Amino acid sequence: MNVVVLNGSPKGELGVTLQYVRFVEKKFPQHSFRYFSIAQNIKRLEKDEAAFREVIDSVQGADAVLWSFPLYFMLVCAQYKRFIELIFERHQQTAFAGNMPPRFPHRYIFLIIPPTTISMQFATTCE
Repeated sequence: MNVVVLNGSPKGELGVTLQYVRFVEKKFPQHSFRYFSIAQNIKRLEKDEAAFREVIDSVQGADAVLWSFPLYFMLVCAQYKRFIELIFERHQQTAFAGNMPPRFPHRYIFLIIPPTTISMQFATTCE
């Protein structure tokens, strides 16, 4: 499976959120992961159409898209929100069609990560 990771942590490679995704990548080496540091590179994505297009093209070719982000006060960071706005401003919503679960995203997580690898606390909050 080809997975595109849209990393929304302002800390980028140093963020704990990305470390969790790297852990999943190590547990499932049969899948390929491609990472984009969205929050750290938002200014570039706003100004450089080729850089934005690279992300969108990767999303279109992916089997799955993992929106990776920390929650700060129950909100995503401003840079990640800006990326979501760019998707709509540039009419690129269709790039995400077909590789996102239609309903119940927590059930989709279970398809990638078997419930035995998830803590009981997380598993019970998703039911």
